[in-house]
Parts: sequence; structure tokens; C-alpha cells
Amino acid sequence: MRNEKIINFYLVVLFVFIILLRLVFMNIFSDYYEIIVSCFFIVFSYSLYKLIGFKKDNDLSKYNAIQITIIGLLLYILLTNLAGLYFGFLRNAYSLSLISIIKNTYMIIIMVVSSELVRWMVAGNSKVHKYPLVILTILYIALDVVLGLSLKHVISSFNIFRFITTYALGSIARNYVCSSLNYKVSYVPSLVLRLFFSLYMIVVPIIPDFGDYLNSVINFLTPFLIYFSIMRLVNHTNKERVSEIKGKIWYFYLPFWLCCSFIVILVSGVFKYKIIAIGTGSMEPRISAGDALIYEKYDGSEKPIKNQVIVFNHNGKYITHRVNEIVNDGDNTFYITKGDANLSADDFKVYENDIVGIGKLNIKYIGYPTIWFQELIN
Repeated sequence: MRNEKIINFYLVVLFVFIILLRLVFMNIFSDYYEIIVSCFFIVFSYSLYKLIGFKKDNDLSKYNAIQITIIGLLLYILLTNLAGLYFGFLRNAYSLSLISIIKNTYMIIIMVVSSELVRWMVAGNSKVHKYPLVILTILYIALDVVLGLSLKHVISSFNIFRFITTYALGSIARNYVCSSLNYKVSYVPSLVLRLFFSLYMIVVPIIPDFGDYLNSVINFLTPFLIYFSIMRLVNHTNKERVSEIKGKIWYFYLPFWLCCSFIVILVSGVFKYKIIAIGTGSMEPRISAGDALIYEKYDGSEKPIKNQVIVFNHNGKYITHRVNEIVNDGDNTFYITKGDANLSADDFKVYENDIVGIGKLNIKYIGYPTIWFQELIN
């Protein structure tokens, strides 16, 4: 009874804070509201912990739930980025410098960790009456809406609808799943899930261009798919039965390893095609720095033609330029190449034994990780 009264009081405090956040802090103290939110949740979670403490979770169920959550999120990354090869990619609007990443994520990390600890404490005291956890879930959804809503979203009915479908529905799905996981398993898988969806779009350089509709469907369904997979495993409490079922979740591992194998094969060039990251802007606007070019390895059977993009070796470096001129010099044929962005052709000859491959498909932006890694080790 004492814990229930304390939790009810804290729910009222959170409700009042959300109202003040929207009406006061985000308007009058707009430059400092992130610090205010961070400090509030630190005090909010710590004080509640001192009053009611944590409950003990199911270690076996927690381990299985964490495993499924991580596998599901890895599959989400791999499958969405593979689908991006078809739909295309968008460059991340956030700055990816270390200072900018810290500035953009510190409030999110503090708020997510603190709020999930609060959710865990409330869930642990909701076995008799579930309404405190239900109210807390609704308040967390309201908090997400308040933090994500801006003036541009309310100037037209279309923008309101777009905000609901692309942002609010995702928040509803994540918070429902996280509350259910806290109630039935542990706070750890829900913490992993929320941190991933809160930070992923901020720290990656490129984002698959699915459009608003498909994005909203993916972000709404993914938490539920992970949750149902977790519950299928967790519902079998007998250890032998769990071990037996764990051997049957190959449908999680098989796509993961197939995707990994595909990427490794493409990068290593074991078969006919290989991929290369573009490190300069000499081929802009068609091929930009940070793009990746899939090329067919050159075996001499298909001769390059004029205006075709080729990959060749020049002084130990791979260069991707377009064939500008083909010259027959007696028994030898050589090529004059030129970058689309360059004013003049290259001042060297490219012979057939210099050609590495013939360009087939350009994929926007996905070469950035390779470029950054090369810059790091150099």
C-alpha cells in the first residue's frame, strides 16, 4: 500500500512536469530545456529507487530476452540497409562530429536509462493492480510527443497526420512493448530496444529512403515482432524446454548469417562482382565521395567502351573514372580517362592490364564507413 501511494504521487509529478515542459521550459528556457529534462529524470529515478527499490528479475528469461532483442535489432539493421540498395539512401541530417553526437545524444541517453529504471520499479509493484504501469506508459508516450512536436507539425492537418504516423505510432509501439517486457521479464531488453531506436537515426551516416508510409510501418511492427519472439521463448520456463526451443530459433540466425555472407562475398570479390568505396568527388555529380560502386571484375572478354565507368590501378591506387577516349596504337590499345567533375582528361594512359573492373551499379552513401576507417588507420 505504501509503495502504491508513492508511485501514484510520482505519476502526478511526471504529469505536471510534462505540462510544464511544453508550456514553460521549451518556450521560456528553450536553450536549457534539455539540461532540465536530464536533471529531472536523474532526480526522479534516483529518489524513487531510494523509496521503493528494485525487484528481482528472472535471470534465465532476461538472458534469452536480451539475446532475441539483439538478434532482432541486428536483423533490422541488415535487412533495412539491404533494402536501401533498392530504395536508395538519404544522408543523415545530423552532424556526425564527436561533439555534435554527444550534444545530440546525452539527454536521450539519460532520459531513456532513467525512465526505463522507473518503468521497472513501477512494473515490479503492479502485480496486483496494473493501472500505475498503464498510466506511466501513457505518460511516456505523451512525453515523446511533447519532445518531438514542433510548430510546423500543427500548421496543417496533413502535418498532424504525418507526425502521428511517422512519430507517435512508433512511440506507442515501443512504449507498449517496453512496459510489457518490464512487467513480464526485465528492464534490460526494453532498455536495449529504446536506446537503439532513440539513437540509431542520430549516429548513422545514411538512412534508407523508405518514405514516410513504409518507415512508419517498419518502426511500428519491429518492436512487436521482437516482443512476440521474446515471449515465445520466455513463456517456456522449464530450462530443458527453453534449451530445446533455443535450438529452433534458426530463423533468426539464418537471415543474419546469409546477409553477413552476402556482404563478405561482395567485399572480398570471391565471385564475379566486387564493391569499392569512392573516396573523392572527381566523378560528381553522378558518383559522389562516400558512394559505393559495384563493378564486374575485368577478364578481357568485355572491352570497355567510350563513356563507360571503369576501375583501374594507377601507381598502386584504385581510381574510378570514365572512359573518355579509346586509342589503338599498333598492337596495343590504351584508354584516356576523365573524372566527370574534372575540367581535363587524366594525364596518363590506362592499358588493359591496368583495368580492374567495369562499373555496373552505383549505391549512394554506403561507402562512408570504409572511407572513415581508412582515414582512421592512416
